[in-house]
Amino acid sequence: MRSWDTIGIKLVVKNNKLKTTVTINNDEVNFYSDFFAFLLSKDNIDKNRWDVESLTQKETSLLTDFYPFTCNCGHPGCLGIWKGIRSKHRKLTVQWRVPRESGYESILKKHFYQFHADQYEFEIAKIWRWMNNNKDVVIREEHYSSLDDGDFINNPDDSENEVITHTVGDELNFLLSEDWFLERKKWFDELIIKFS
Repeated sequence: MRSWDTIGIKLVVKNNKLKTTVTINNDEVNFYSDFFAFLLSKDNIDKNRWDVESLTQKETSLLTDFYPFTCNCGHPGCLGIWKGIRSKHRKLTVQWRVPRESGYESILKKHFYQFHADQYEFEIAKIWRWMNNNKDVVIREEHYSSLDDGDFINNPDDSENEVITHTVGDELNFLLSEDWFLERKKWFDELIIKFS
């Protein structure tokens, strides 16, 4: 009998801040988790930016990496994560291949994970449903100070600065404005129906 890896994604709001907790094989991943990355793990190729038809399979695989565990600023390189996880969605499985020397060695316990597609997609459906029910939740705040030349600089230590708040609804509206996301939204909506 085949042994599957398991994944759990829990979104909790505490003090108006979102915390994402990910467990893999019942072990909590103690690292900042970007729940949006999981939504985009099925196919990370931006078809508007890349001529996908002209790419070889190897070239395509280099463009489908995703970064579910990253720096809270959104740039994985800040924390020494240099290569994303290669995700492949098949009919019955979702596979993760974690490249060696990627920066994920201290975060994840293995280099290959194989999740049952239904179990993985159930977690994706939970995220999508949660996002649609919690649009006012603050994801992050950015603090900016005005410079003498009229420009702004990100400065979290200045209490006199301007605060720009990003909510789940802001991110949803951005995604829904992108043509490439409409096909993905259809898939998410199908998952909601499948697991209702």
